[in-house]
Amino acid sequence: MRRHLLVLTVSTAAAVLVLLAVPLLRSYAENRAVDLHQERLAAATRFAALADGEYGGGTAALADDLERFDEVTGTTRT
Repeated sequence: MRRHLLVLTVSTAAAVLVLLAVPLLRSYAENRAVDLHQERLAAATRFAALADGEYGGGTAALADDLERFDEVTGTTRT
């Protein structure tokens, strides 16, 4: 009897932990995705402004920024 109660208690506790952890992990992942999107949008806006000549420096400034962005993130190469 004691063993049955222990199995029931442990399995219930594990189920509660899983049910609480899943929404928490989903929320964390969603927040990380939103943050990444905002960072990439800001970078794309800066690159567009550089390409448009808004900051001056021409294509050299854009190339330098793109090279640095690639060094940091590794995402501009295909």
